[in-house]
Formats: sequence, C-alpha cells, structure tokens
Amino acid sequence: MDTNILAINNAFPPTLITFGTSKVIHFAVRENPPRSTPNNILFVIEKLFKAFSTDLSKIDAISVVNGPGSFTGTRVSVVEAKIMAYALSIPLVPINSMELIGTIVKNGTVLLPAGRNEFFTAEFRNGKMNSEIECVTPDKIQAEKIYTPQPVKEEIFEHKVITFVKVHAEEILELSEEKLKSGNTCAMPLSLNPIYLRSTNILFKKRNK
Repeated sequence: MDTNILAINNAFPPTLITFGTSKVIHFAVRENPPRSTPNNILFVIEKLFKAFSTDLSKIDAISVVNGPGSFTGTRVSVVEAKIMAYALSIPLVPINSMELIGTIVKNGTVLLPAGRNEFFTAEFRNGKMNSEIECVTPDKIQAEKIYTPQPVKEEIFEHKVITFVKVHAEEILELSEEKLKSGNTCAMPLSLNPIYLRSTNILFKKRNK
C-alpha cells in the first residue's frame, strides 16, 4: 500500500504544498503568499482537503523543508508541520533545502540567497551533496555555472551562467519517500528546529576559518 505524504516547502519561494506519492499526486498548490500573510499554510491545507473530500487521517507522514531558508517562512512551516505530525501521531520527515535542489540539479553548484549579499552554496555529484554547505560572498564562488531556485542579481555574478531551478510536487514527494523508507525521520517531531538563512553554526564556522 502506498504511503501518502503531505509535503511542505515554505523555506524559499514559491511555497509548495502537495499531498500524495511521487506516482499519484492527490493535489498540489504552488504560490507566492504576500509577506503580510505568510502564515496561511494550515488554511490552505484545510481548504484543499475539504475541496478534495479527503480526511486528515489519510496522511501517513508529513515532510517539511526545514532550511536553510527565510526566517518567517521556514519557522512557520516547521512549527505547523511538527504540530500536525505530533497531533496525528505520524512520522515527520525533515528535508534540507540544498539537498532538495541538489536532487534536481544532480551535478553542479547549488546556490541559495542568505541575505546581506551572501549565499549558501554546496556542490553536488549524482544528486548527492559532495561538500559542506558554506555561506560565502559572490567573489568566493568559483563555479562558472550555478543553480538557484530564487532570482539573484546577475550583475554580481559576472561571467557565470545562472540556471533557475523549479521544485515540482513529484520531486519533493520522491525525496520524502526515500527519507521515510530509510528511517530518516524525527523520533520526536516537536524537537525539529528550522535552519534559518545565515544559520549561526555555519556563520561561526566561516568566521573561524
């Protein structure tokens, strides 16, 4: 029997909420919520489940992209995902933003804006992270071609090819299934913490180099 997963990405735009499996998607919605009302995830989920006459008891697991990502978006999605998982007594699967993008890129340098003209970067080979995540300024990025899900100022990346990556429902559900099958879940859902942009552990590591 297939495992139906409710997958949520609110760490970087656009927000993606989908329910189903990588093969059978019951519903999916992608949007750019206004900054004035970022906390609309539970509202959207409730409306979608009602529209498709689906009960919350049909959710077998919840996955959430817990960063790195925007402060508000990541915090909201992680809090709501772990509360739902705890209330429904179902597994909670954390997904790293860079890893999600990397599974789509397969080979290359993944980039995610970190604010203050800095960027998170990581190298991927065959869809697997081949380096630690670093927080660096544009001049420190050596790759000639970079992949990102967010618009960036191309003028600060002279002589580099920028490719924009869009995350689809099938891709986040497939990664969620892989992690669930391998047991990569939170034993205590309420203990999951978001990884914000400019994560302090990465910044301290960078400053100490």
